[in-house]
Amino acid sequence: PASDETKVAVASANELLEAFGNAKTGRNDNSSRFGKFTQLYFNANKDDQLVVHYPKVKTYLLERSRVVTVPKGERNYHIFHYLANADALKENGGDASQATFDYIKEAQSVKKNEFKNGEALPFDDVDGYKVIKQQMADAGFSEEYTKNVFQLITGILYLGNATFVDGDDSSSQACSLEASSSATFKIACELLGVSVDTMTEALTHQMMPTTNAEGKLELKLVPSYKKSDAEA
Repeated sequence: PASDETKVAVASANELLEAFGNAKTGRNDNSSRFGKFTQLYFNANKDDQLVVHYPKVKTYLLERSRVVTVPKGERNYHIFHYLANADALKENGGDASQATFDYIKEAQSVKKNEFKNGEALPFDDVDGYKVIKQQMADAGFSEEYTKNVFQLITGILYLGNATFVDGDDSSSQACSLEASSSATFKIACELLGVSVDTMTEALTHQMMPTTNAEGKLELKLVPSYKKSDAEA
């Protein structure tokens, strides 16, 4: 047995992992795209009965490619769609006027495999956001910690909007951030806690080890896009 509070926390933690690791696929609206190894810790009560003390997730394996791209007719992880609505963006440091995200735009119009009167039903991501906030609280996470997590994921969405252009001399100069994406790139950096200069340097250059020291390699257009996706 366990206390009611512990039971709620354990149940909420499991539902949270699904929000962060489940997605709509071609056959399932809530398909698990992750694997986990969870340990349950027990204490003995005054009657020497074992009661659940707390759970601990030691391994969490995620289908990382789904963060940046999904097959046609499928969606990214639920949490990305929950955090892309206007209310969530306002609460987590985003800009509701810049709420189109390249990572999820192809999946935003995807509907459920559930029908009513012959019409496929849409996902209610606004309600999903409200639910996951409550689940975070029920699982024992503070409002500050919850906001930090949500801001991190929102930052990943904005990072996906970064676009690059090749330098003037394609044979020697690194590509650079395109001016049109500077506003959303700045938001991404603020949410991720990284300066614009540091992030730009990380995405347009790569450190290459040499015999005596590390050298800096300037990246061209395609590698920079790959690095931004890898950072996400």
